[in-house]
Amino acid sequence: MAKPLGPTFGNEVIAAGLGGLPFSWGDTDETISGRENLDVAQNATLDGVIAAHDPTKQIVSAPAPSTAVLFNHENRLRTFEGVPPITLGDFRQQNGL
Repeated sequence: MAKPLGPTFGNEVIAAGLGGLPFSWGDTDETISGRENLDVAQNATLDGVIAAHDPTKQIVSAPAPSTAVLFNHENRLRTFEGVPPITLGDFRQQNGL
């Protein structure tokens, strides 16, 4: 059965070190072409990216500069307090952004 590939798949491919390699994809993993251009390790990495991929995950847009300043400041304070950093999505939700 075909696995859908959502909007974050390209970023996940890049993060896995496969960016710029000669292969492409469409809406599902069955539309990937160019696997023959990848070596065994690269194909295994691509299989791992596909397995871990959540097709419902959406791309988080870059924050406005003022939001970025507040977000970074929040995480600096958390560092001083010994509290784990907050994600941009959680920061936006908590502050109604």
